[in-house]
Amino acid sequence: VIPPHTQIMKVLTDIFTGDELVSDSYPNFEAGDVFYSVTGTLVARAEGDYGIESNDEEGGGVDANSKTGLDIVLDFDLQDAGYDKASFVPMLKAYIKRLADAKKAAGVSDEDVKAWQASVNAAMKPLLPKLGDASFYWSKSCDAEAMTIIAMWNEDGKTATFYFWKDGSKEVKC
Repeated sequence: VIPPHTQIMKVLTDIFTGDELVSDSYPNFEAGDVFYSVTGTLVARAEGDYGIESNDEEGGGVDANSKTGLDIVLDFDLQDAGYDKASFVPMLKAYIKRLADAKKAAGVSDEDVKAWQASVNAAMKPLLPKLGDASFYWSKSCDAEAMTIIAMWNEDGKTATFYFWKDGSKEVKC
């Protein structure tokens, strides 16, 4: 029995690969209609450092063996998909079709799938003009037909908002 004061962490996994994508332990983890949005932070980590404690106040700085990147990318071994806006848009259309087919195979009505597709279009509308500045990632298995994660850098240059497809992921409680 888990004590009532103990929180259970949620981990999102890709429905097609089973790869872990992110957990709700990150700041601003929010579930919308189409996306989970999560804030990632630019970090520098030495080999074997999992971000548990920072040595910056000790003047440790960044050593030659450290990795710099967004914490979510480092923590979940996300891989750069290498897309730009022009190559991402056709892949996006194919992925949306794959998700729609999966929904239909799960017994979701055509009417509900069409409503979902309309909500996807509405959610993507404000993101499309910004995709030229986005970074795109795959889970560690690098399956180009599975989820491509969108990361949009925030104005501070130190954080990025990641967008994970809600219908392309499954919540697993740990």
